[in-house]
Amino acid sequence: SLMLALIEASCRVFDRQLERQLKRGKNFAEAFVVASTRDDSAHAARALIAVVAHDPALLEPLRLRYAAWQKRLETTLDADEAALIRFAIDGIWFSQILQLPTPRKAVVEKMQKKLLKIAQRSA
Repeated sequence: SLMLALIEASCRVFDRQLERQLKRGKNFAEAFVVASTRDDSAHAARALIAVVAHDPALLEPLRLRYAAWQKRLETTLDADEAALIRFAIDGIWFSQILQLPTPRKAVVEKMQKKLLKIAQRSA
């Protein structure tokens, strides 16, 4: 379906962003933080929410991708640090896509720097 194709395309775009960061010498956790906090990620995500509201079963490709990303984060970091990074990023991302009040841009940038410091401590 068109909706499933949209979700899969969004995942491929994110995977390409990850690969770009990896080619720049970042470990997977660093690449995940940088790719996840790009300013353009919220726009595509709003479309995903509309798709999922139509048919929650369409989340399955995203669930599989998230599981793979989490597993890969855990090869770079301890499980607790990997979860901390992923849930912090998810919180920022969901706040942006749902247009909930979020910290000022400067605060989000400081958060990203702190997450990158954690990400640089490879397991």
